[in-house]
Amino acid sequence: MAAPRYVPSPKNQRKYYESSKRKITDQWRLERPAEQKSASSKNSRFGYQGPDQGYALKIVQYFHERVYLTSDERWTDAAQTAVVVGLKRASLFGRAPTRFDLEAAFCLWGFFDPTPDVELVELRIDNLTNIGTSHNYLQRRVVADCIPVDGLKQGLEKILESYTNDWHSLIDVSILGKPEVP
Repeated sequence: MAAPRYVPSPKNQRKYYESSKRKITDQWRLERPAEQKSASSKNSRFGYQGPDQGYALKIVQYFHERVYLTSDERWTDAAQTAVVVGLKRASLFGRAPTRFDLEAAFCLWGFFDPTPDVELVELRIDNLTNIGTSHNYLQRRVVADCIPVDGLKQGLEKILESYTNDWHSLIDVSILGKPEVP
């Protein structure tokens, strides 16, 4: 254990005390092998990063009783869809997810509607089935990307109004169904 300088020590140890100083440089260099030097167009599927994203997994459980599902849909798929879209919405505002983000996501996909449009239900069954499994990252990215940023930045009341008027304006159907490997 190191001792302060004022503590007496034998003469044979003193000579090593001064020689063990590290050379300090004030210059930082990018030398680690995995470090990115610049943003790359190959990394287009990283999504939107935001703080405290795991909190959305806790919040989503409070909506279990409010969600309407058909016999072909599962709660895990609806919950993961809401988490993915809710996290995108929260990160666009630069904050952690709140219940309003997940509520907006459930509303966008018509999970709060007891009688949703048949076309929307078919779209959900075709594209959101098994999204709750852990090996569907590309499918999750496609689901997040199919919701336009302009629609997500609206207030919750405006999203609900847009859903009741025309849900097609909230979901870009042309992106769905084609998870591409970058």
